[in-house]
Amino acid sequence: GLDREDVMARLKKTKSAYEVLAEKVEDDVADQIRAFIDENDLEGCLYLTADSKRYYPYSTMASQVIGFVNKANEGAYGLEALYNLDLAGQDGKIITAKNASGTEMPSAYSSYTDAVDGYNVHTTIDATIQSYCEKYLAEGIAEYDAQKGGFVIALDCDSGGVLGMASAPTYDLNDYSKVIDKKLLEKIDKKKMTESDALYEMWRNKALNDTYEPGSTFKSVVLASALEEGTTSTKDSFYCSGQVRVGSWPIRCSNRSGHGQQTLAEAVGHSCNPAFIEIGQKLGTEKFYSYLEAFGITEATGIDLPGEGESVLWDKKNFGITNLATASFGQRFTVTPIQLISAVNAVVNGGYLYQPHVVSSVVDKDGNTTYEADTDPVRQVISESTSATCAEILEGVVTSYTGQNAYQAGYRIGGKTGTSQTLVKDEYIVSFVGFAPADDPEVLAMCIICNPQGVYYGGT
Repeated sequence: GLDREDVMARLKKTKSAYEVLAEKVEDDVADQIRAFIDENDLEGCLYLTADSKRYYPYSTMASQVIGFVNKANEGAYGLEALYNLDLAGQDGKIITAKNASGTEMPSAYSSYTDAVDGYNVHTTIDATIQSYCEKYLAEGIAEYDAQKGGFVIALDCDSGGVLGMASAPTYDLNDYSKVIDKKLLEKIDKKKMTESDALYEMWRNKALNDTYEPGSTFKSVVLASALEEGTTSTKDSFYCSGQVRVGSWPIRCSNRSGHGQQTLAEAVGHSCNPAFIEIGQKLGTEKFYSYLEAFGITEATGIDLPGEGESVLWDKKNFGITNLATASFGQRFTVTPIQLISAVNAVVNGGYLYQPHVVSSVVDKDGNTTYEADTDPVRQVISESTSATCAEILEGVVTSYTGQNAYQAGYRIGGKTGTSQTLVKDEYIVSFVGFAPADDPEVLAMCIICNPQGVYYGGT
């Protein structure tokens, strides 16, 4: 497959001791090269060296989670990087003594070290769930021409194990240096992006590397905090005129004409900003911030993947009444998607915050478990009764309000929609977080589409 003239030109180089013609060739190619060497008596100038190569049979599946091994057989991204030493094992070696002519000296010192096989890393990823995450993420991005991709996470509610984690744009693990995403290729062609930048873009795991303004999906956390603290109850009612003034700032509701008088469940269903500003004010800055901490919003989750991002929040001492108002409906601060889904999980699963993880266990060559994930909750944030109330209200969002597109006959599903406008004009992030069964959540899923065209609501 090499061009003869190119090979001959490279062989004329004199500044290097040898010239590498190809790397990591397949066995059939290596066999052809050996035959060529024998037929042409080229043992003295053309030779092969042994190497190893990682094969990824599922190609693009969970690419940002798994990561890849580079040409030096070192893990470069994802689990490959984090567990590189465990996976790699150790090479064997033989140390012997030779005389000046290169002949071994049998009676001299010799040492033998056996090779050690690498460990097996078992993940929490469910291949079927992962394939659905990737399939529908790709369809959503295509349908709404999302300019900055998106991501999906599916979580086991009772352990924090990640069942699926998809991020777009994606790549083929077997050919990690090739750009395959159409939008990235277009940007490269139009000189809007370098190929190097495109590679980093597709290698990134947006679900944990990037931060974003969560918008109304965060209202579920505010709801749980207020109910747990007792500053708001299911019997309360809220009036919405279409906007509310906080200090000198008018803050509008998505319904410019207002929702009028509404119950708490209706306010959540309408995703009413003025109502949630009132809920936040009743909770107060000190208590509100303490629940940010309790739900894990102020610190990284510690997920077992490299490169986790960090939320960007106000300093606790400078968290004032205006900050409280915007935070109450999920704006003007940023979180990572894995932070938000972990917090929402604590809202609906009985009140328990889990550390999300993608590795369930590590096993050596003899089948002995050397590591097992801790699936005990980090802490209980809210009571089981408060959690059950939140789940019931959020089920109503799907059956009767902004989340109706997630309704499926025969299933009890709860959820919350979200729409947040970025600091870039006319650029939105739309999202949905859903869970099922609503009365005893087992699976929680989150979908986010970045900068879609022609649609600006998470409910869509």
